Amino acid sequence: MVIRRIYIIGCIIFVLGWQYIFANDTTDIVQGGNARMLALGGSPVNYYLLDYTNIFINPAYLKRFRNLVLIEGGSGFGNGSEYQAQNQQLGATFQFNENYFGFVIGKREGPMFAENSYGYQSGGSFIACDYMKSALDSYLQNLFIQAASEPLTPIQALGAFSLGEGIFGFSLYYSRWSRTDDGTGTVSLGKTCSVSLAQYGIKAGVLYGLNPLTKLDIAGCLRFNTASADYSNKDMSAPLQKSSFTANGYEMSATGRAFYELQPNLSLVPIARIEVFFYDPEVTSTPLSNFLLPLPNSYSKWECEAGIGIQSKWERGIAVCGISIQYITLKNDAVNNVGSIAQTTKYNRTWIDLPKINAGFEFSITSWLIGRAGFTKRISTQYTTIEAPATPPTESVISLEPGFIPSFGLSPTDQTLSLGLGLIVNQFIFNAYLADQTLGTGSYLLSGIQQNLFGVISMSYQY
Repeated sequence: MVIRRIYIIGCIIFVLGWQYIFANDTTDIVQGGNARMLALGGSPVNYYLLDYTNIFINPAYLKRFRNLVLIEGGSGFGNGSEYQAQNQQLGATFQFNENYFGFVIGKREGPMFAENSYGYQSGGSFIACDYMKSALDSYLQNLFIQAASEPLTPIQALGAFSLGEGIFGFSLYYSRWSRTDDGTGTVSLGKTCSVSLAQYGIKAGVLYGLNPLTKLDIAGCLRFNTASADYSNKDMSAPLQKSSFTANGYEMSATGRAFYELQPNLSLVPIARIEVFFYDPEVTSTPLSNFLLPLPNSYSKWECEAGIGIQSKWERGIAVCGISIQYITLKNDAVNNVGSIAQTTKYNRTWIDLPKINAGFEFSITSWLIGRAGFTKRISTQYTTIEAPATPPTESVISLEPGFIPSFGLSPTDQTLSLGLGLIVNQFIFNAYLADQTLGTGSYLLSGIQQNLFGVISMSYQY
C-alpha cells in the first residue's frame, strides 16, 4: 500500500512538473560543462547540444559564452585512488570591445595522453598504439631508467571576432615536460639522459548563418606531438655507449554540423567529423649492432563519424536525440628482433559502431534547480587482423560494446544511463553528474570502492 501511494504521488509530481515546464517559460537553458554534457548522453560530447564545452571544438563559440569563469572538479574513475582526480580544469572568457578572448589551464588534449587514447584501452598488441608516451617509456625502461612523465600544465589561449556575417575563432595549445640527469637521479655516475615531451596545437572555426533558418558550425584542429630522449655512457667498454629516441606525431581533425530550424524551437542537427593521428618513432644507437633496445613501431589512428539528430527546446528545458555511424581503426606495425634480423608484424583493429546513440533530457524543476537524464550506447563490430612474417594472416570478428569515454575511463557496464543536477545561485551554476554504476554502489564515502567518487562536478560563474 505504501509503495502504491509513493508511486501515485510520484506520477502526480511528474505531471505537475511537465505542466510547470510549459507554463513558466522564464529561465534560459543552463550551460554546464563536462557534468552537463555527460549527464545528457555525451561520450564525452553530445554533438547535438550546445554547451560552453563547445569552445574546445570550435573557438568561435567564445562570443556566445563570453564573460564566464569555468571550473572542472575532475573525475576519479579508473585511477584506483579515491582522492586523485583527473580532468581538472580552470578557465575564463572575457570581452574587449567586440573581440572575445579566453584561457584554460589543465585541459589535456591529444593522443599523447592516456585518457584520450583508444589504443590504451584495447589491450594486447594494441596497448597505447595511439599514445606516444608508451613507446618512450619502453625505451627508457630497457635502459633501466625511470619512465617519463606526462606533459605538464596544458594551456590554451582562445580568441574570436566578427567576420562579416559570421564569427571566426582560434585557439593555441601548449604542454611540455622535460628532465635531464647527469650522473644523478635515474642514471648512475658517468651516464647522462635527457628526456622531453611536448604538444603544440592550433584550432580554428567559424559560425555562419546561411539563412534565417540554418546556422553552420565548421572547425578544424592541427596538433604536433614530440617525444625525445638522448642517452650517453662515458664508459667506452659499455655495450651501449650512445642512443637516442625521437618521435613526431601529427594530429588533424575537422568537425562540421548545422542547426536547421524545422519550426520554432525544433531543429534538425546533422553532424560529421574526421580525425587522423600517426607517428613513426626512430631509435639510433652506438654501436649500431646493439640489439638490446626495443625497435620502434609505426602507429596510426583514423576516426570518422556521421549522424543526424533532433533538438527540441523551450525556455525551461531541452530534449535531444541523435543517431550516428562511427568508424575507428588502429594500425600498429610492430618490429621485433629475431636474432640479428628485424621482422615486422602488422596489426590492424577496426571498430564500426552502428548505431551510436546519444540522447538527453533537461528541465528546470524550479528557477534554481535543473534536472537532467541521458543515455548513450555504442553497438560495435570489431575486426582484428594480424599479418606475421612467414605466417598466414589471421582475422577475427566480434560484436561488443566498446569502452565508454576513454578520457573518463568508464566501461559499458559502468555507464549507459546517467543523471545530473544543476544548481543556480545568483550567477553561480553548480552541475553534478552521476553514472548509473555510482548510483548503484554509492560514492566512496558510502561504498568504500576507491574508484567511486561522486561523479563529475562542473562549476561556472557568469559575470
